[in-house]
Amino acid sequence: MRNGFTLIELLIVVAIIGILAAIAVPNFLNAQIRAKVARVQGELRAISVALDSYQIDNNEFPWPKRGGNTITVVHELTTPVSYLTSVNFDDPFAPQGKLDQLAVISQGGLFESYVYVHYRGRWGKDGNQCAGRYNVPISSCPKGYGMKSTGPDLTNNGGVHWALEMKLLGGEVTPGNPIVTPGMHANDRLYNSSNGLYSFGDIVRAGGAIYGSGGG
Repeated sequence: MRNGFTLIELLIVVAIIGILAAIAVPNFLNAQIRAKVARVQGELRAISVALDSYQIDNNEFPWPKRGGNTITVVHELTTPVSYLTSVNFDDPFAPQGKLDQLAVISQGGLFESYVYVHYRGRWGKDGNQCAGRYNVPISSCPKGYGMKSTGPDLTNNGGVHWALEMKLLGGEVTPGNPIVTPGMHANDRLYNSSNGLYSFGDIVRAGGAIYGSGGG
């Protein structure tokens, strides 16, 4: 009469469990990534609707306040008119609660929230970020905006400027951009899941005079 399992039987069971875990864990992680990508696309779409509504009422897109360039400082979307109930969006692909100024610099410009760039001037109405960055007159800078998430590669690839560079520069990145290689095509800075769930690029949405989205 047998009272237990033999060593060989236990080893077989452990091996089977290991094989099943090796199959299940990557699938679980991939499902998490897909869910985060879908969340980013949905939230950027919702913010875009609010920005477009603001523009209809004010004939201008909101300017970031307090020197920031994330959506969390665009309080015009919540007051005095509630185009959004809150602007406190977290980028699910950024390390939440761990970023200080040194980390922002050393990690290539990662942000806890979605980046928001006003194409006619990134840091306020007296700014000239578009014209200065691309050496064009400010009249050439479209009335619009760009937003981005870091994406699954957890790296800032400068994709927030994708639509603007496509319009102003024919898609070629300029030597003045420290994040990417000069000569790289702007589309190469967008996340594309067909290249692999953890592939290079940012998840981006642009609006206004330049409309488009990329990444997913």
